[in-house]
Amino acid sequence: MWQPFQIVVFTHQLLLVNTLFSPTFRQFLVQNYGQGVANQLERKDLGGAGSYGGGKHVIGSRTKKQAVILVHGITNTAGTFDGHRKHLLNTGWTEDTVYATTYGDGGKTLAPLVDVKCQYIKQVRWMIQVVAAYTQRKVDVIGYSLGSPVARKALMGGKCVDTGENLGPHIGELVDTFLGVAGANRGSLLCVLPFPGACNFINGLSCRSAFIRDVNSKRKYEGKYIFTIYGTRDDKVGYKNACGELSSTIDGQDAGYEQTLLSAKMMSIRVASASRCHHKPSSSKNSAIYYHPESRTISSVNGRSRKLSVQIVRLSDEIVHLYLDNNRLDESAFEGVKFQSVKTLSLRNNRVKDVNRFVKILNESFPNLKSLDILGNPVCAKEDFLEYEEIK
Repeated sequence: MWQPFQIVVFTHQLLLVNTLFSPTFRQFLVQNYGQGVANQLERKDLGGAGSYGGGKHVIGSRTKKQAVILVHGITNTAGTFDGHRKHLLNTGWTEDTVYATTYGDGGKTLAPLVDVKCQYIKQVRWMIQVVAAYTQRKVDVIGYSLGSPVARKALMGGKCVDTGENLGPHIGELVDTFLGVAGANRGSLLCVLPFPGACNFINGLSCRSAFIRDVNSKRKYEGKYIFTIYGTRDDKVGYKNACGELSSTIDGQDAGYEQTLLSAKMMSIRVASASRCHHKPSSSKNSAIYYHPESRTISSVNGRSRKLSVQIVRLSDEIVHLYLDNNRLDESAFEGVKFQSVKTLSLRNNRVKDVNRFVKILNESFPNLKSLDILGNPVCAKEDFLEYEEIK
């Protein structure tokens, strides 16, 4: 069975989209980078699935929100992640702050034959530089599967291992947050033996390839904040590679979110802005607990409590939505309590700080959780969030 993050990476190929770049963004590209770069990034040859982004942004002005650049995985296209694009558009982002291009041939070449060509890296590098210039601010980058190491090399710069071309200097200063989702950052478990294509020793996903060694030869170059999300039962990239290393982690990352949820579920992880991470809870002393039976919702906001109340524990089998914002709760508050029915949990401005322990407790105490908001906790590190919903 595919596990959560394989679903994220591999199950969207049939999406039909009709987007491409907006006229304003296309104009900006042509005027500042030339028609050749514009064509390379837009990928009209793939139809509407080739790219998206730009909106009606006024050239020369700064967008209200940092842009997110989605970098797809092996044999995918920008359109593969149109569902993620739409989710972002429904949760605060706009057409001028969500971008993607397609590197490669969009799936014409079988996955075992795809290697990491310098051309792919150059294209993603151009995309990051162009979007940062267009929006007049830093960007966030989300790399899925192969897209994670491709984007990392694009940011690292230096020479390509296959052609020797010099990409130019490091450009990690353009990125606020880098997120690798099921990333092949240390290669793929499937590359136990070298063979031409995806598992070659030069620009393949063998854990000993020159490409994998290169992207892992330095630390903390991907952006100001670095995160990874990966599954323990990943059967494509693998939880561990053929060298026995964790496949998806990145040296120097700020946090890694290891997921063990069943394949039918997606867990929402909202990673909040470092500028908000240490905001203090509200000064309100209101400690009331409100329960709405019809919606099965409990709200205990501004309670300043360090422990779960007896009332909340008593209703643990009935709650579907649980809002505990502006308290003093840390990860230990949930140990030993089962919330079988809770689907939504909000813990804004609490004291959750031990990521690994927190994720372990969540898996044990909230087995059916679909949405988690941890904005304003010490674990947070970026303004924007990405939410994965249940895939049926």
